Amino acid sequence: MREIMLVVQLLRDGFFFKCFHRWYALHWPRNQHQASGTFHSFWTLRFLLVLAALATVVISSPAPSIRLHTRQPLAASSLISLEESQRHYLFSVMRARAGDSVALFNGQDGEWLARISTISKSSVQLSLQSQLRPQRAEDGATLLFGVLKGARLPMLV
Repeated sequence: MREIMLVVQLLRDGFFFKCFHRWYALHWPRNQHQASGTFHSFWTLRFLLVLAALATVVISSPAPSIRLHTRQPLAASSLISLEESQRHYLFSVMRARAGDSVALFNGQDGEWLARISTISKSSVQLSLQSQLRPQRAEDGATLLFGVLKGARLPMLV
């Protein structure tokens, strides 16, 4: 049942649907004379769906699932020590262990991939590996408003 729920969840993704549709068009028997192949079995089809779903999950999630903000400057090959609240979040809430990956950002240097070097109840140290994405420059504030009647519009602008 868990496999079916995973497949249903991933069917919403257009990429998975396109891949399955291409496989179906190539391998499903067109008539009774071709139905003796191995792809005719319901269980084979179920196995292939689950396999494709798992492959899609692995391919679609290259970034770490834990993302943290820090005030420290981020640079390649540097060691970062986190604050007490973030250490508690990693150790107790997310149950991260040494070697797990974390995404760090500070709003200035972009987002960085970090590996947990050491983690304990009292401290955590992360080593920065590589930059996942650079910091985007903000365009500034945007004002959205409804059209006002009469002389109120020039007063707003």
